[in-house]
Amino acid sequence: MWPIPRRSGQVGGQSAVDQLDEVVALFDQAVSARESRAKPKTDEALVERAKKGEDRQVVMDVILPVPADPAIPDDEVGGMLRGRRWVRIAREE
Repeated sequence: MWPIPRRSGQVGGQSAVDQLDEVVALFDQAVSARESRAKPKTDEALVERAKKGEDRQVVMDVILPVPADPAIPDDEVGGMLRGRRWVRIAREE
């Protein structure tokens, strides 16, 4: 850390407050630069997360009607979702 003056508050013609302002400005620039580089990566990650969420929703929209259908016996639900009927159900949607 720079020397803190004890008398007049001046170091080489610059006060401690001015030095602190300069340090804060440099820190702010560094943070802004880092944020600028990180923003595209963050945006890409958010888009990917949204796509995965949409994919999960599509799968749930196709799967959930099968176990929720009272006309389908409980013991046939798993077979329907694993078997050929699942392919047919998925294609109908």
